[in-house]
Amino acid sequence: GIRQAFQAALDMEPIMRGVYGPRQFWRLDPGLIPKEHPMWTDAGKEFYNQKNPERARQLLAEAGYKGEPIRWLVTTEIMPHFISVNIAKPQLERAGFVIDLQVTDWATVVARRVRPELYEVHTTRLGFVPDPTQLLVMLPTWPGWYDSRDIQGMMTLLRRHPDLRVRKEIWARAQRLFYEDAATIKLGDYFTLHLLREEVKGFTGVPGTHHWNVWLEGR
Repeated sequence: GIRQAFQAALDMEPIMRGVYGPRQFWRLDPGLIPKEHPMWTDAGKEFYNQKNPERARQLLAEAGYKGEPIRWLVTTEIMPHFISVNIAKPQLERAGFVIDLQVTDWATVVARRVRPELYEVHTTRLGFVPDPTQLLVMLPTWPGWYDSRDIQGMMTLLRRHPDLRVRKEIWARAQRLFYEDAATIKLGDYFTLHLLREEVKGFTGVPGTHHWNVWLEGR
């Protein structure tokens, strides 16, 4: 109901453009695992980037939403968080949401997000993980507490099956259910620009900023 309305209202392109700027630094994609990964799937893509405030208003009405404030935890210390929320806020308000931004330092967000009575929404960024079973948003212990018996059953199957074809079929079903439940709202993928001096050798930058087996030539 309300979660599905939240998902339906958002237009991801202006959010990602406003946060990350030039298109080479971001992309719109429904996959919870990156396109470059063999487990990538676009299952549930019809629920991603709907930019449909009319549908959102309908879902809010069906859910019996009466304009209760949606308390949204966000920090100014991580600017992509703060900018994205301020672009999303008017989109949601056009759909009928009342948004109450709770702007604090990052440590306060982390402290509050483990107490569900204090808020309805929080913002974060999640880095690359090598397998869907390691996605935090799928865990019932992660703030958001997505405790779906079907999802947890599929995660168990993913841990047991070594065959990539079988695992991908299971994961596609899981990702689709994730979108149907609107458990977490994905905005998009972002990329980091690495600048290196010529003498820095061995740095790959994938999947993050790690300096294992990196050296300075001539040192």
